[in-house]
Amino acid sequence: MNEKNCPICGKSIKSDADIHLFCSLCGMGIPNELSHLVYKNIKGKLLHFCCNHCLSIYKEEIDKNITIKD
Repeated sequence: MNEKNCPICGKSIKSDADIHLFCSLCGMGIPNELSHLVYKNIKGKLLHFCCNHCLSIYKEEIDKNITIKD
């Protein structure tokens, strides 16, 4: 079997039509909706992440650079 890994978080990429929740950074499917990370960004939007690595990249590289426009 030819297995591929996510270039951002390194998790094994799986294809599953039953997955309806995806990581807000890398797009990885989150198979267990009860065991993922949720983060409210600076604009108040709830985002879902597959692992701490993706969440930390989002917080450090994206969220702190968002500006809130009135």
